[in-house]
Amino acid sequence: MILGFISMSLIAFGFDRVLNDQMKRFSLILSISVITLFLYQATFVINFHAVQWGVIFVAVLVAMMNLIKSKERSILDFLKRN
Repeated sequence: MILGFISMSLIAFGFDRVLNDQMKRFSLILSISVITLFLYQATFVINFHAVQWGVIFVAVLVAMMNLIKSKERSILDFLKRN
């Protein structure tokens, strides 16, 4: 999990050339699960934790956009290729 967050932050800052394809796929799956967790949190608990998850959500979105922009046109193309 921590390794996935490190790889997501590397992708967010544009250092995705360092990571191999398996690591990118793992961070993409982790990103989707974090987004799902955020939606779950925001639905039931609106408090400080929702704000904290919101910050993580924005970071994950930036990482996913950079990942997709760097190599592929869509998430499905990325997953098909791997």
